[in-house]
Formats: sequence, structure tokens, C-alpha cells
Amino acid sequence: MPIIPVMSREAMRNTALVLELLAVGPLAGGAVTFLRASDGGLAVTPLLNNSPVLGLVVGVFVILAAAAVGMIDTRYFGPRSGIVGAGIVFAWASLYSGRVDDLLRTTAPSQVTIMLAIEGVLAAVVMVLLTHRLTLVRWAESPPDNSTASRRSMVPRGLFTPGALACVAAAAVAGGFMAWLVTFHAAKGQAVFGASAAGIAAGALAAIVSANTTAGRKDPPVDPVLTAMLGMGVLAMVSPVTISMLHSDPLASIRTGSLFRLGLLNSFDWMAGAMIGIPIGLGWAGAHTHSPARQAPSSAV
Repeated sequence: MPIIPVMSREAMRNTALVLELLAVGPLAGGAVTFLRASDGGLAVTPLLNNSPVLGLVVGVFVILAAAAVGMIDTRYFGPRSGIVGAGIVFAWASLYSGRVDDLLRTTAPSQVTIMLAIEGVLAAVVMVLLTHRLTLVRWAESPPDNSTASRRSMVPRGLFTPGALACVAAAAVAGGFMAWLVTFHAAKGQAVFGASAAGIAAGALAAIVSANTTAGRKDPPVDPVLTAMLGMGVLAMVSPVTISMLHSDPLASIRTGSLFRLGLLNSFDWMAGAMIGIPIGLGWAGAHTHSPARQAPSSAV
């Protein structure tokens, strides 16, 4: 018998979604508005502002808010809701963070690309660790299982096996192509939408590659959730570098509208897109694949 009646669970899920969209998310986004650029404007990120310490505090606050939402949602509604709920919080932070073209106008382009790349590394770590932690939260509707075999390590493992690396590469390629295809402008709605489309593609292809990689083999199943997250994390790290690699004068490229599209997304965009899009992509692919990986706890999304 379900711990939470179906009707009550749906009502609670909808209430939680409203709170994430209209309360917790705006609170996290509002924290970003405390940051200021060197010119006093709002073209900021946690590492690109005139107060690095405050920027780190704001970044940690956003991560903690997303983690709290994710853990509560996972506990009562399952891992899919938890990951997406955390993504909604990151999306609000993204909406209030600086557009990449504005960052390049207000700060030296070389500094922008370096700081955004560092943020990308941090974003990759946060996405993987947070997602892994959410998969350890026991869903209220699942039966209790205290056996030693059922316990998973607090630290993600198996992300660097050949099969896992193939999934990461596939997720990065699919996500990068979709972000390039969809993102035409640095406007915040466009950036989050492009990153979410990238997350859908990354999740779907990671699930398909995972199914084909583990089929008929004795190797442990590859986790498509974490490999897709790591693939999106790779994009968060690489996308700022494309600005300096492909454009000798980024400001001129902005004026002509020719800035490489992956460079239009900042770390909050990638985090929001990954956590909103990957569960959707996994769900789509899961309807057409049957593999041991789909039975893994983190694949329950």
C-alpha cells in the first residue's frame, strides 16, 4: 500500500512545483542580484563580480537551495522530480546571472573565459555529486532495504571505465550539437531553453549507449544519469574556451552576431539545462531500451 495516497501525492507534487517556481527559485535567483559587476551592473556570475567572497557565498547558497529542493522532492516524489526540482532552482539563478555577451562587454574577454571555464569545472563537480547524492535518498514509496549490497557509495564510482567514457563522450557530443542547434542568442530564456534541449539529447543518447554497452556483458552497468551529467559538465568546461579559441576579437563577434553558439551559455545555464533536460531524455530513451542500467537506482528517473 502506498505510503502517500495517489491523489494526495499528486496534490503535494503540484504544490511543491509551485513553491519551486514561485518561492525557492526566485529566492535563489534574487540572491544573485546582490552581486555587482565592476561597472555597477548586473552582468555577473559567482566568480565574475566585484566581490569574489560574496560571489562564492551566493553560489553556495544557490547550490544548497537546489540540493534541499532536490532531496525533499526525491524523498516524496522520486528521483526524477528531485533532479528536475533542483534544475528549476538553478534555472532561476541562471535568469538573474549575467549574459555571456554582457560579461564580455564589461570584463576583459580573457578573464571572462578563464573564470567561466573554472565555473564550468565547479558546475560539473556539483552536477555529478548532487545527482549522485539524490539517488541515495530513499523514495517514500520504495520498500526499505537495509542490506549491505543495496548501499551505494557516497562517492560516484565507475565513471571512468571504457563504457562510461563512451557514454560521457556521446552525451557531450549530442548535448553540444543540440545546444549549438537551438541557441541563437544569449538572452536568458533562450540560453536555458538551449541548455535544456542539450540535456534532453545528452540523457537520451547516454541511455542508448549505456544499454548497448552493457548488453550481454558481465561488466557492471553504466549509469546513464551520471555519465550524462558528466557529459554536460564537459560542455560547461569547454564552452567558454571556444570563445578564446575561435574568436580573436570576441567583442567584434558579438557586434556581428557571430559568436560561437556554445559560448553563449554560462555555468548556471548548463546546470539548469542538465538537471531539467536529462531526466526527460532518459525517460524518452527508456521507453525504447531495455538494459540492466535502467534498473540501477540512479536510473530510476
